[in-house]
Parts: sequence; structure tokens; C-alpha cells
Amino acid sequence: MIHVDAKRPQPHVIPSTAPYWAAAAEDRLELPRRGGTAWEPYPRPGTGADYDWAETSTTGTVYTFSIMQFSPYDDLPAPFVVGLVQLDDGPRVMTNIVEIEPNEVTIGMKVEFTFIDLGDNRLPVFRPAT
Repeated sequence: MIHVDAKRPQPHVIPSTAPYWAAAAEDRLELPRRGGTAWEPYPRPGTGADYDWAETSTTGTVYTFSIMQFSPYDDLPAPFVVGLVQLDDGPRVMTNIVEIEPNEVTIGMKVEFTFIDLGDNRLPVFRPAT
């Protein structure tokens, strides 16, 4: 196993993903849409001019997940959960599920949007809905 004695890397913000990170800095979740209708699942490098950015739902359901038993970063202790969340308004996003014991996460569980502060950036994550 490889262990990096370091903190999680900061997101690499490039022009095509800058709107995502700008919204996150303001406690909002925005995703790109093609032609104003089809959601993209996450900000992709090369997202072009035919995409617009819109605020999306902040609640959803765990579609699937995996419990990670190893972490390469000191500030991300294992085990932790990586999940695919189906947002209430359609798109699915890959994220961390936080504020719950990993073995308590279930498929179909209702979750809500929150953030992890990474210093210069905020990382959108989800926690069990209240």
C-alpha cells in the first residue's frame, strides 16, 4: 500500500470547471447542462460554450456506494464512503457520503448537500438528510 504523508490535494480549477468551484464557494451546487436541458453528471474538462451552468437540487438518494478501506491522505481517514447520488432533479453525482458511519450507509438512503472546507476550496459532499 502507498501512503502519502500529505493533505488531500486542492481541486485543479480550469476554465471549464471554474463555475462549479465558484458556486461551491458560495454554498451552492451547480452543474453544466447541454442546451439548457440535459444535465451533465459532473464538470468535465473541455465543457464548451454550448453548456450553461444551473443550480441543481441539494437533496437526493444514494444510488450506489463503496466503502474505501484505505486512504492515501492524512486528512481523509479510512474507512470512508464514495457514493453515486441520484439528485432529486435528475443528475447523478459522484461524491463522498459524510457524517455517518460507513456501515450505516444504504442504497436508497435520502441525503442532503453539505461541504468540506479544503482551505482554498470547498468540496461538495452529501450527508444523511435531516
